[in-house]
Amino acid sequence: MKESDAVLDEWLKLLDELYKRLLKDPFNGRSRIEQESIFDIIELAGFLPHFTMPFGDIFENKESIESIKNLINEYYREELIEVQESIMENYDTLNVNTEYRVIMKESLELHQFGYFRAVCGLIFPAIERAMRELPFIGHFKAKPVRSFQAEISRTFPWKLQVLETNPRLVSIFMNHIYRKISCSDDIVYFTDNSIPNRHACIHRIIVYDKFYHSLNTIFIADCVFNMIELIRDNPKN
Repeated sequence: MKESDAVLDEWLKLLDELYKRLLKDPFNGRSRIEQESIFDIIELAGFLPHFTMPFGDIFENKESIESIKNLINEYYREELIEVQESIMENYDTLNVNTEYRVIMKESLELHQFGYFRAVCGLIFPAIERAMRELPFIGHFKAKPVRSFQAEISRTFPWKLQVLETNPRLVSIFMNHIYRKISCSDDIVYFTDNSIPNRHACIHRIIVYDKFYHSLNTIFIADCVFNMIELIRDNPKN
């Protein structure tokens, strides 16, 4: 067997394991269309979908946006330790960088104790530091996110889909979180939105101090850390 074939074979085994754990099991065999409909409802409730969510309970309460909102709030207040364990198990599978693990643990602890604005302030610089450690970006490139976006487009898209319950997180990361605020209408839009904006957070244009601000930022960071490990370990690199 060629070395390239062996590497691909290992990738397929890894992807199969991740698929079973992160996609198939949470949805109990439901179709992709059903999954997407639930993602839409979760976003209407003010949250980004994440593989740690109690999808079974969400399916049962999908007729009421308010019920979904309350359910997610309650779940992540009561089950945060279990959520952290699930994220760290995923990191073990992907061999995620130790620094990312520390950032995630600290963010979850801050979130647990209600320091929501501190979570956003911690995570956004950590995301950019993580991107700059990729060899094709480096510490001195002016716009690391554009280079990161280009590499995501080059990397196998199906790998990203396997890792995250909602591939739309990638689009949200690029087009929402890293959209520059340039007018008063932007401030109004991002103030009313439950997903924080990096520019507004770092420059203190908007205060992100709510439960959902913090949790959504954690979900985005987890998505990015996963993507970085995929890109770092991609056999094509």
